[in-house]
Amino acid sequence: MTTQDRSLTDQRSGLSGDDAMTRSEEQLHVEKTSVPSGVAALDKTVSVEHVEQAIPVQRERVIIEREPITAQNFPAAMAGPEISEAHYETVLREERVAAIKETVPVERIRLAKHLETTIESVGADLRKEHIDLTTHSIDGKADLMAFSYGQSDSIVNDKIDSRAGSALTNESLNTRDSRIANNTNTRNV
Repeated sequence: MTTQDRSLTDQRSGLSGDDAMTRSEEQLHVEKTSVPSGVAALDKTVSVEHVEQAIPVQRERVIIEREPITAQNFPAAMAGPEISEAHYETVLREERVAAIKETVPVERIRLAKHLETTIESVGADLRKEHIDLTTHSIDGKADLMAFSYGQSDSIVNDKIDSRAGSALTNESLNTRDSRIANNTNTRNV
């Protein structure tokens, strides 16, 4: 493999010139923007409501009163002519009802806005790179060690095997211990 081919392979695999690989992952960031969600308006219209109110009214009625001649009213009774025709009128009065309308203010109405806070869920599928390390012995024997990196920028469930000088995952610890014990040419990774 030429140097140019190796450089192209390194670029595709994420290796830089210092033989290190960068592990990246997507992180979720939530932004809030204020957008119009509706319009509220006040419209004033006029409606007609028929209102009735009962009130007492007075009117004069004519009744004929008769009184006998007494010593007290005798002089007034004798003041007129003896026998003659006469005409007497009186004006009758009554109360009449008129509906008078007056416009008066009853209340003030305005639009006011207040903020209401609710909880909404926002989610997205985030991609995360994982880097796995597997070593093979040169003479074609089984794997010596395997590691998985990629959760929270650390080795998952790591334990240090002092004999191998490497970090091992819990699930492969017993298998790796037996392989390392049987292999005298174990390399540190």
